[in-house]
Amino acid sequence: MSETPKKPRPILALMEARSPNDYKFQKVIYKTNRSIMRYAGFSDDGPDFALLHGGGWYSGKPGDKDYWLDYLLPRSRSVNMIEYGVAALHRSTIEDSFKDARAAAQWIAEVPAAKAGVVLMGFSAGAAMAVDVALTMAPDDVAGLLLFSPVTDLSADGFKSKMTGDAGHLNLSPVHRIAQDAGRLACPCLIFHGVNDSTVPLAASRHFAQVWRQTQTGPCHLFEVPQCGHGLDKLQRGFARSCAELDAHFFSPDICLASDPSRSNFFPPSV
Repeated sequence: MSETPKKPRPILALMEARSPNDYKFQKVIYKTNRSIMRYAGFSDDGPDFALLHGGGWYSGKPGDKDYWLDYLLPRSRSVNMIEYGVAALHRSTIEDSFKDARAAAQWIAEVPAAKAGVVLMGFSAGAAMAVDVALTMAPDDVAGLLLFSPVTDLSADGFKSKMTGDAGHLNLSPVHRIAQDAGRLACPCLIFHGVNDSTVPLAASRHFAQVWRQTQTGPCHLFEVPQCGHGLDKLQRGFARSCAELDAHFFSPDICLASDPSRSNFFPPSV
């Protein structure tokens, strides 16, 4: 007699229930006073994910995006939540934060060697660092860029926060960096942006996508998510839309089908 399949938990309930303690992780020190929460994934052939949280370089912590674990672990070899310096906790500058992100991603790529490459997953300010890291890593090590509500313009006329200052940081500005380093990135770039985002205007992602398509060889997809503002992945509709588009446009069918539903409370990829 076959067992009755368990009904998947609603996405919102899943998000509320997740915590870093739901899965075992290894704390890796990648530089003095900075660590990575490294979770073992369920797919030996999957990529290694590097998650960079938001917070405007002033606040935030690695576990802020722990609700992604149930979706990512069946599709990855590992999920790595990066601790980088933020002003409120470490008295760090923006430059310090970017340096930390580069060092962490390099560790993920090299120790142990990432067979399927590293997928850089950035949220808000973390997305700006994800682009920077992609441009500084060896091109073959970068398997993809996934950007959520991304900060893409750090010029004097771009994004402003407690940490940016009036002059901006043109040398770290993603849209300007990809324009200057044409042909560098062959990896796919997927951008998710809420239509009602008042923190980072949707127009910024539209412009970034346009410049990417003009200067880089990898494909770029922009998903404009209705009824969502900044941090769209924190909402049920934004999270569900993001996961659906990732399965359709990023993960290979083999990885999706190899996901073991018994080890994940997330909706199976076919739902």
